[in-house]
Amino acid sequence: MAKHKTSYYQNWRRAPISTTFRTLSSPYVFAPLLILGLIALGVLFYYYDRYTKIIDAGLRGDTFVRSSGIYAAPYNLNEGTSLRMSEVMAHLQSVGYLERGRTDNEKRGQYTVRGDVLEVFPSGDTMIDGMKAFRSLRIDFDRNGRLIQAIQDIETRERLAQAQLEPELISTVINPEREKRKIIVYPDLPKTLIDGIVAIEDRQFFEHPGINWRGILRALIRDYQIGELREGGSSITQQLVKNFFLKPEKTWKRKLSEAYMSILLEQRLSKQEIMSMYCNQIYLGQRGGFSINGFGQASRTYFGKDVSNLNLHESALLAGIIRSPNYYSPFTNEDRALARRNLVLEKMVEADRLSQADAEAAKRMPLGVVSKAAGIDASDAPYFVDYLMRLTEDEVTSGGEPLHSLRIYSTIDLDLQRAAYQAVVKNMELVEKLIAGRRGGTSGLQAALVAMNAKTGEILALVGGRNYAASQLNRAVDSKRQPGSVFKPFVYATALELRNTGVGPTITPATIFVDEPRTFEYDGKRYDPGNFGDKYEMMPMTVRDALVNSKNVITVELAERIGFGEIQRFAEQAGLTKIPPYPSMALGVGEATPLQMTSAYTAFANQGRRVTPIAIKRVTTKDGATIYESKTETNEVMTPQVAYIMTSMLQDVLDRGTGTRVRQMGFQGVAAGKTGSSRDGWFAGYTPNLVCVVWVGFDDNSDLRLTGGATAAPIWADFMMRALRVRPDLAGQFPMPEDGIIAMDIDPATGAVASESTANRRTELFLKGTEPGTQMLPDYSVPDMDTTPGMTPAEAPRTQSPTRSSGDESLISTGRGMEDFIPLPPNTRRRVVNPTTPQPSRPAATAPAARRPIQQIPPRPTEGRPSFMRRLAEAFGLTSTPSAAAQPAPTPWTNAGLGSKSRSTTPVSPDIPLPPGARTRPAEPGNVDRQPQKRSETPNVTQVDIRQPAPRPIPTPIATPPPVEPREGTFVLEVCTTSGLLPVKGLCTSTVKRRFLLGKEPTAFCSPSEHK
Repeated sequence: MAKHKTSYYQNWRRAPISTTFRTLSSPYVFAPLLILGLIALGVLFYYYDRYTKIIDAGLRGDTFVRSSGIYAAPYNLNEGTSLRMSEVMAHLQSVGYLERGRTDNEKRGQYTVRGDVLEVFPSGDTMIDGMKAFRSLRIDFDRNGRLIQAIQDIETRERLAQAQLEPELISTVINPEREKRKIIVYPDLPKTLIDGIVAIEDRQFFEHPGINWRGILRALIRDYQIGELREGGSSITQQLVKNFFLKPEKTWKRKLSEAYMSILLEQRLSKQEIMSMYCNQIYLGQRGGFSINGFGQASRTYFGKDVSNLNLHESALLAGIIRSPNYYSPFTNEDRALARRNLVLEKMVEADRLSQADAEAAKRMPLGVVSKAAGIDASDAPYFVDYLMRLTEDEVTSGGEPLHSLRIYSTIDLDLQRAAYQAVVKNMELVEKLIAGRRGGTSGLQAALVAMNAKTGEILALVGGRNYAASQLNRAVDSKRQPGSVFKPFVYATALELRNTGVGPTITPATIFVDEPRTFEYDGKRYDPGNFGDKYEMMPMTVRDALVNSKNVITVELAERIGFGEIQRFAEQAGLTKIPPYPSMALGVGEATPLQMTSAYTAFANQGRRVTPIAIKRVTTKDGATIYESKTETNEVMTPQVAYIMTSMLQDVLDRGTGTRVRQMGFQGVAAGKTGSSRDGWFAGYTPNLVCVVWVGFDDNSDLRLTGGATAAPIWADFMMRALRVRPDLAGQFPMPEDGIIAMDIDPATGAVASESTANRRTELFLKGTEPGTQMLPDYSVPDMDTTPGMTPAEAPRTQSPTRSSGDESLISTGRGMEDFIPLPPNTRRRVVNPTTPQPSRPAATAPAARRPIQQIPPRPTEGRPSFMRRLAEAFGLTSTPSAAAQPAPTPWTNAGLGSKSRSTTPVSPDIPLPPGARTRPAEPGNVDRQPQKRSETPNVTQVDIRQPAPRPIPTPIATPPPVEPREGTFVLEVCTTSGLLPVKGLCTSTVKRRFLLGKEPTAFCSPSEHK
């Protein structure tokens, strides 16, 4: 019988172990298996080495360094100031401090409350250059907790008048990818958040070795059913590996790499460290131009609080949006976010991490997110951070230091930043309503605000737009716009400063100008400025009143008188560049950013010294070693005396001028400021320690059609009231210089020293040596009707009014008839002839040494004084001396070439009476009395206002010009408009006629350097 042959399967069924062993030990099987095993082992070792290096590089890279990031300015405490304990505690909580006993994290700052005593213990990350940056403090409040009574260093027992608390961390990481992240550690995470994350994302996280096999199997089945990779099924460790170490590609290769690296990462880090790293890395939404990464930043963005203070329903919401932050965003999809949050609560109940009763209570809670814009605009100062990062990259990291490993201590005060943002948002809603009624649309309407410490230059608040999420253009720093009348104070300050340095014409706050239409000529072109709304007073007014009421024509005439080049140089010293040297520059046609204008205004608040803006205070490494520290930089723009007088004038702007809206808003503090109305609205104002500039306008440069007083001033007032409540140390009184300023009572209608009978007298400030009574010159600003040879009275130039209280030259504007002015030759300019005819009827002028207090200064003399030529003729017996009764009564107004107004009751002619306060036109050529003797007997004609509206009528020539009676010790000279020196043909394209004192005229010729 044949032997039956058994199969391999039958043999394996009878003896599976021995059969398998014999099969594998067969050389035909063992050799291939060995080769495949060695290959697989090599592959595993290759990828082990490769992935280990990737993990080590990532962990060593200090990508998440808790102490790195951008910090705000320290929180200031002052003994004796009104500050609530609750406000201090709110700051500590915003920094991340926790009450003692609530955390095991020793690196977190902590505090304790014992009745009216608050004890503060700084975090362990506040070392700078090996020294503790902030002290442990004991702060004693009054019984109501509203006043700081005492501050004491807990360690040294030293009593402190002032101290600082740790600054708030604005953002931990801001990198070129525009990610915002606030680093946290595992002890910072509330249990409710951890439970919610685990319940919805990876229920077996604390049990599996890095891979959730059940989740992966479930995902593979679903992906196979739909025919593509959609389901994740990844564990928390795998999500971390994918986001942190790998690219998020949907391929099988990436899935295998992710799984292998997850196992390796689990061998390197503990579950707590992995969870902490995951919570810092995960993407949780978009805010404006930034992506929000990590629960620390998300908690701040969505709820405006530290992650450790999250409630149950808040934790559930953040855990729920992990799957798709934009799809479940509570800002744009409230219903989806609410449903997702409730789902997380149900999953927590299923995982036995939450009771059903607590879940139901949490479901009834609203989402509780902060307003859409406030989460980033108010708390994170995004426009300021953009500006700061630009500076950091330019000034700090040029050596290659990575941004994510640095501590950047900025100057921003987050309390003031929030006040600034709230003021902009609140008041721009009202501006929108005003504009909508005028032009029908407000698209592109924007605002910007900059607040700066006037002494140090530190930027305390910066708002670059209304909504950072909608537009990231930083209008406070990058948008150059015409400042309009905000520039005018620099014109007036130039005039005062020139006299203070002994150069240029004398201008004082009491100098008189006439507010009426005027045409100017420059470089062969006509310029016709107009006041706002074409409103003119048609009467003389002082320089102070012209600035207070923002008179355009007077400002341009003042600029013409002192020289456009002088104003340009002055503005450049104040940090305002590219100011064109022509007439319209006086009205602010040059361009500047709000930040530049804020820095320029520090010169007024800081006693004449402009301060350069500072955004970065200090930069250190993650270990606290300083690598950059800013220093306050100043440059002198004007003297303290000029700055104080300008501040006095700008205070009047708020009290009775174009800035009264500030007072109407309720701001009653000591401050000065100026409105500006170009195509935009501006307001620039300051206290002794805080300068703030507000701009309102359209991005496309459309005309706002509203004044700065109606648009920007309310924002300024709102911010200042909020700011000074938070920082009362920024208020105060403007310090008056010890010397160099004289205060005198004047008559504002004339600019002259007030008499006892003056009804509306007021005290005016003068630079020492320019006050009324310090000069013995008679009025020479308005020529006599017998004018320059060859010129008819109707051709008389428009010049300054009589009796300037101070000054040694006056500018005569270019215009019709100016070609008839012939300057004296150089060899005759210094021929000064002293008058010899006694003047018994004229009281002696007050000499500087005889200056007396305001109450003892008598009114200025009213007797006239004969001209130099007339007295010379009298000395040789060529004419008779007029009687004292017939002497003219000089008017004390000075108006820098705009004419005058006589207060004399003596008529101009028998048939043309001149009532007090009346303005008169020059006599027609046919009616002028050509007899010198007759004219000398009625000298009042030289005291009347010879102004006339532009354009002037062409004068009718006469055959016999009237004789000239030159004014004593003065003459007219043509000089370069830019430099004020003798003009050079071919170089000086524009000249003006000025009147000089003998011996005070320029003798040097202009040079090319003056025209650069």
